[in-house]
Amino acid sequence: MKLGLRSLCRWVPVVAVFLLLAASVPPAARAAPGLEAALARGAAALQKVEVREDYSPWIAVTLRAAGYEPRTGVDAFVEGLAPDGPTTDYALALLAVLAEDGPTAPAVDELARRLAASRQADGKFADCIDGSGTELVNAHVWAMIALGASGTAMPAPERACDWLAARQHPDGGFSYGTDVEDSDVDMTAMALLAFAALDCVDDPAVDRALRYLAGVQSEVTGGFGGWGLETTADSSAVVIQSLVALGLNPTGPEWTKRAGNPVTAVLALQGNDGCFSYAAGFDANLFSTRSAVLALADLQAGTPFWERLAVSDHVADVPAGGPTAGTLTPAGPAWLVVMVTGALTPAPRMPAAWLLFLEECVGH
Repeated sequence: MKLGLRSLCRWVPVVAVFLLLAASVPPAARAAPGLEAALARGAAALQKVEVREDYSPWIAVTLRAAGYEPRTGVDAFVEGLAPDGPTTDYALALLAVLAEDGPTAPAVDELARRLAASRQADGKFADCIDGSGTELVNAHVWAMIALGASGTAMPAPERACDWLAARQHPDGGFSYGTDVEDSDVDMTAMALLAFAALDCVDDPAVDRALRYLAGVQSEVTGGFGGWGLETTADSSAVVIQSLVALGLNPTGPEWTKRAGNPVTAVLALQGNDGCFSYAAGFDANLFSTRSAVLALADLQAGTPFWERLAVSDHVADVPAGGPTAGTLTPAGPAWLVVMVTGALTPAPRMPAAWLLFLEECVGH
């Protein structure tokens, strides 16, 4: 069929608009069918929990990152911080303030100042906000992420990256404590988030960590797991986040196995009610749901969550007739932090180092 000049001119604007819209969608999102619907249903489940439960800073961060207006309540959370409490509490508070009030809120500067002041002479952010404690890699990682999210300028940020890189195991992985010899997926992915947050992506430790993750990826599902489970929503979700933060595509061929990739592994664990299970055969729980929603939101946006905490235009709340949140059973604290000794006591089955923020899962 031959097109005349007049017909061609009619089609050019249409094609141009189509190409522009296609280009505006991150490649990873285009390669993940069902992503948008899964994200909306997961966010709806979190909103329903948020309405009926006490304020949760992590739900607030997750909903804001997904483009929804979070519930207010961060002021009381900040006021309840212990003056010698875990550094991770302060990091979470800073992220929650950014999510609720934006980067110009007075609390942002104060929380960032406290976090920056907890950095020790060797570059490590202390386990506790008063500057004490040298064992928790997790505390260091989340201080890096929160400070990077706030845009706070601090002297010699590379020292924080150098300290973290020096804690990398020979296999390329990381663990939650300096005295823990075995690498785990969750902390390795979180370390990558920290490198990205402080713009240390050229550190050789980043490539070594990526090789570690590639080596432990499930050949069957394409997801990630640990602690005797081949694939979990939580581990797969944080790997998705780390790859997005580094500008990599978690649905690309290098991260795709026979049956899928980390994204399809997470989506396979979502129920019809929008909630996510920790692993196949487990009940849905709040922690896995918010971990998955945060990862899918990063994937859809093509940016790490901290870059979207202070945006002013948000998706409208899910209407009453929208997706219905199902039953979220408490997963319980996966890790108990003993601040006196700095020791970490693992609970069965769930490594989920995110729970070092001491937040219980509170579904019904």
